[in-house]
Amino acid sequence: MHLLGDIEIDYTATGPVGIEALTVSGVCNIALASNKVTIGEVGSGAGGAPSELSLVASEASSSRSSNRSVSLTVGKAEEVTFVGTAATLQVTKSATQCVFAGDLAVAFPPRSVGDRLMFAERGGNTPSLSAGHDSTLLQVSGQLQLGQVKGAHIAGASEGFHISRIGEPRGAVGSGGAKSFCEAAFIRGFKIPRGLVGRSHLNFLADAHHLEPHIGNLPGWNYRWRPRSWFNGKPEDFEAAQRDAELMREMRRLAHERGASGGARTKVGWCAQRLRHVTTSGWVERSALSGYRLLGYGERPMPAFVTWLVAAVIVAALTMAGDACGWPGIGGVLVEVFHAAFGPVGAITRSGAPAADKEWVYVARAGVAIPLIVGALSLRNYVRASE
Repeated sequence: MHLLGDIEIDYTATGPVGIEALTVSGVCNIALASNKVTIGEVGSGAGGAPSELSLVASEASSSRSSNRSVSLTVGKAEEVTFVGTAATLQVTKSATQCVFAGDLAVAFPPRSVGDRLMFAERGGNTPSLSAGHDSTLLQVSGQLQLGQVKGAHIAGASEGFHISRIGEPRGAVGSGGAKSFCEAAFIRGFKIPRGLVGRSHLNFLADAHHLEPHIGNLPGWNYRWRPRSWFNGKPEDFEAAQRDAELMREMRRLAHERGASGGARTKVGWCAQRLRHVTTSGWVERSALSGYRLLGYGERPMPAFVTWLVAAVIVAALTMAGDACGWPGIGGVLVEVFHAAFGPVGAITRSGAPAADKEWVYVARAGVAIPLIVGALSLRNYVRASE
């Protein structure tokens, strides 16, 4: 069947309606009265132009009482935009390069697959996604509500996908009560709202087998150049940062426990520590965290290694300044910096480094080891394989 315009499938008998293949050209509406309409394959026939299939209720369907008045089952779908109004769409086999928009509950049963799937808000309504065990959905983007995804594999596109809500789709028939929506699921590249709403989302996501958030624009990253004084006269911003701090504290725990990659673990951890830093009220803790920030909060290796090199140069300069023989040439300066940077252990044991006339030089050289060790541990955490 080649659909060029509007069509109404008004079938009210008890038997199912079956269409082997449907080709959509342009923007088309399909009105359904039967809740047993099945289409084997849906594709685009517009030669690259957008093909949109809008699912609407026929007059017969609208007259019946139902939370989801329109229901369609599709075997395979490719390069089609599905738009729903209180509609349910089930993809039993595969969907490729499809867009789902509006008040549409999209379901992928067990062992189904999807690739390059986009979920878009339409008319103030956000589509929902549920997926069965062993289903695989790749390069997911846009904004969606997350339903039951137990045992599913969902991976976001490079820009990630935003989860606006977790639970049964609004208007859907559910059993009610608390549910484990994400048990044993693999979810990567997701974004969640900030503050307490996002924190409540993590309560559901905690049951997943693997979790890795999208690390673009994480809460806390925007404070990397802002001092605590930035909040002066802005109590609402400070309260928002406190809520984000609780969100990132839990996200940091889940990133470590649910096998996120090294890059995700380190950035989430840094953002959590940064929010803790800017929201803490005790001056002792705040001062300690100010120093710890120079070491990347023990999460990011680069700040610690930069601090290590700067400390080595300072120690070398102080050592040469107190030398009675005066400043050496450039070669001597480089050798002294090398000893200060790579000889902290020798400085502690008084071996492997030039002798010093003053005890403080040994202590200073030993202090250079602190950022080196922290940086090495941070680098190990970064490259360590996910658990």
